[in-house]
Amino acid sequence: MFSVIAYHHQHRAEYFFASDPHVGTNVGKHGWSDIEAAIETGWTTDAAANQCCALNRSAFNHPLNFFELHFVDDRSDNCVFFSRISDLDCRVLPAKITIIGGGVVGTQAARIAIGMGANTTILDRSLPRLRQLDDLFGERVKTRYSTIDAIEEEIVDSDAVIGAVLVPGASAPKLIKRSHLVKMKPGCVFVDVAIDQGGCAETSKPTTHRDPVYTVDEVIHYCVANMPGAVPLTSSYALNNATLPFGLALASNGAKAIADSHLRNGLNVHAGKITHRAVAESLNLEFSEAF
Repeated sequence: MFSVIAYHHQHRAEYFFASDPHVGTNVGKHGWSDIEAAIETGWTTDAAANQCCALNRSAFNHPLNFFELHFVDDRSDNCVFFSRISDLDCRVLPAKITIIGGGVVGTQAARIAIGMGANTTILDRSLPRLRQLDDLFGERVKTRYSTIDAIEEEIVDSDAVIGAVLVPGASAPKLIKRSHLVKMKPGCVFVDVAIDQGGCAETSKPTTHRDPVYTVDEVIHYCVANMPGAVPLTSSYALNNATLPFGLALASNGAKAIADSHLRNGLNVHAGKITHRAVAESLNLEFSEAF
């Protein structure tokens, strides 16, 4: 995110206003103009959004390594292989992975899960996106329209669940209820990639790379905030490559750069007013048109 302070000073940082009301409220109170450029709310076209895919992909690669460690950890009684064992004398079904959200993170999660031989299901609320996923993966993935009932049906017998939900600018919806956990497999791993937007489970809370997991009702939660931070060099290159043109435009033109459609769509705060509707609704603050 790029923030234009008093129209002539700039700094670059990352905020997620929807999951941090204190930051969002204070940015507005002090009259800053914040442009969340090209990370979450700023891009509206597929071509532009694809520039940031590498960063979102890296968000999932690290927790997959955690899955592998957990599933073969001799300290656990719930270890499973991702892939099927198809020896004639020993046939064992593969692990089941359910992915909630079929965007960039969900798609990358599916690629890795398929590559490891897992039985993979993706749930999403966009029918066009589900058709795209069917075209991309064919019979290797099961796709399903996402409802609360569908989510419950899929997660109760899953070995791993990926929360890859994103509502641009808004807090993530709480799709996994506390009541679901007692129905899930003991030792199931839940990774909430949406934790930076508040998490998509009622039991989600931010953790760190140093202390990444906790257990609720025998379901292991991996809710590390800023997951790409596990690979900071790669993530920094990806983020810089995606946002540098916007940063240069702001450095050269200041607030006038908002004429760019992507920056304008990414304008969250202007002259102390919340100018992104989803952000305003998440913070329970008044929405104002920027211009």
